[in-house]
Amino acid sequence: MAKRLTTIFHAVDNVAGFQVSWSSPSEATYLSLGSCTMNTWQRLTTLLAGSMLIGLIVLSRPASAVRVVIDFEDLPAGPFGTPPRVSVNTQYADRGITFNNPDAFDFSDSSGYPPDFAHSGANAIETCFAIEFCTAPIEMTFTTPQTRVKAWVGLDLRGLNNFFSPLTVRLSVFDIGGREVGRATTAFAFTDPFGKIPIRTPLEVLSQSANIVRADLQLLLADGSVFITNPLAVDDVEFDTVPDIMEVTHIKFDHTGPDTNTSDGLNIRKDFRSDLAHKGNGVGDGEWIKGARNEPALYVANQTVTIQARITVAPDTITSADIEATARNGLLRNIVKRRVNFVNGVSSPEYVTFAFDGPTDATINKVVDSWEWKASNITGAGTNELFDESGPHTVYTILNVPKSPWYDNETQHPWVSALEFTIVTAQTVGITTIPSALSQVTTFLHFAYDLKYDTGEKEPHYTFPVPDVISHPLFLLTNFISETKTRDKLVNCNDLAAAVSTMSNLLGSASEYHYMQPFGFLNITSLIGIGSRCNNPSGSTRDTCLSPVDDAKRGFFGNHAFVQSPDVYDATVGPHLGMSLPISISTSIDRSTTDEAEKAGSRDDVRKEAATITLK
Repeated sequence: MAKRLTTIFHAVDNVAGFQVSWSSPSEATYLSLGSCTMNTWQRLTTLLAGSMLIGLIVLSRPASAVRVVIDFEDLPAGPFGTPPRVSVNTQYADRGITFNNPDAFDFSDSSGYPPDFAHSGANAIETCFAIEFCTAPIEMTFTTPQTRVKAWVGLDLRGLNNFFSPLTVRLSVFDIGGREVGRATTAFAFTDPFGKIPIRTPLEVLSQSANIVRADLQLLLADGSVFITNPLAVDDVEFDTVPDIMEVTHIKFDHTGPDTNTSDGLNIRKDFRSDLAHKGNGVGDGEWIKGARNEPALYVANQTVTIQARITVAPDTITSADIEATARNGLLRNIVKRRVNFVNGVSSPEYVTFAFDGPTDATINKVVDSWEWKASNITGAGTNELFDESGPHTVYTILNVPKSPWYDNETQHPWVSALEFTIVTAQTVGITTIPSALSQVTTFLHFAYDLKYDTGEKEPHYTFPVPDVISHPLFLLTNFISETKTRDKLVNCNDLAAAVSTMSNLLGSASEYHYMQPFGFLNITSLIGIGSRCNNPSGSTRDTCLSPVDDAKRGFFGNHAFVQSPDVYDATVGPHLGMSLPISISTSIDRSTTDEAEKAGSRDDVRKEAATITLK
């Protein structure tokens, strides 16, 4: 005769915002009545059809939730009936749960128990082993609040008289204040005082928010009073948890004003026509937004700087952590560890200031690197470390704050296009001093940018008299960067003086565009793009640019523009790389005959006021 050991109902309860759902038909037990078998699920749904229960809500698991099942199979449990070999407490803390010392047993190796007594595998837990009149529940405490708790239960009757039938198993869940906020129950009816009810019945509580911090399983008599817990057997404790996550969502390099503050990134723009999307001086959301924005930053060399970062964490029970970052390729400075507080999952203050582990680069530079972020010593999480990555970040470094024409107006905040041209194209990376930077810019323009002196008209092509080329030239830097790549690269001294001054001043020089009139005939020198031995700026080829001194067709410079800082840097002739003004003039101007001397200018002919350049 079949044992009439059956589950007679699986209760539904709704307490303080929780809704407990019915188990699925696949999880239902069966009621055995002689040779007749009826699916308990079918009985219950029939019962519910005539009840007043309405509005049953079945909650889904959060999309980001991770299902955790504790099946106890990894524990070195011994057979039931022998002294327990292992009690369960903190073994699963790293998975988000601890227990109040129930004992684990291997029921597949226990006399009198079916080999499949446990719900899965061989191991399950019981409490109060060999303790009389013990009513202590099986308690579970979660390291972070949960949205769902489930456990599979059965009974080990061990001589209990059917006078106690039915016995109810109650799963109760509690919030951080100890308030019971939900429960699920199931009742077992039995007649065999030595029967074993295998662990096949699930109890589950779902929450509309993650506020379950503790749960317990208790046995109750039919009148609701607490019964001894010895017969209760439990397996496969299951819960949903949101994985611990840290995300660096925003980074501000230029996070304080004014525009030229050297303790953070300088205020820059994309080019003449367009500003960058981020707002400088700390306004807006920063140069880098995860998945949405990645704009460069500009630093001055050898400065102690900070950045600001916005960081989010999950779950929002995390209240603080130590945050630091390491440059993946060692090209950026590492970010020094600091304590960061979190409120509702967001850093507080929202943008946290971080220091670098050293000053900015000592040289002119452009680097591209990523930061690998790490959170440790986390308060309110079930993990010891969290990780994220930001970047790749592009960072330019210059030797000093850019000088005029930069920052003369909003459209002349340093352009990223000009930084790329001056640092990368002009090959100034690695330079440590202003004179060396000036020399490299001058050398690059004279020899390496494929420019050619306009021996015909001798007119400027990128510098215009707006209002005049002497004191207020307009320099078409945008065109100088872009158009010279595709068109005839004709230039004159005005173009080159404007270029040298603008480019070197972007790197931090205080060079000045100076104009000299008259200038005179040239000594033999290198004339940009024409030849290395030229004295005739009217000669368009290497063969014709060198003329006899008394050649009537020999041309001369009626005026000349060059850069002083304070020595002369001249990309048109020479080139002159830091010559004193007297030596530069004497080196350049031919006074060998009376005719040449009559045309020659002197130091006094150099306009003392530097020109103010306007960029476009």
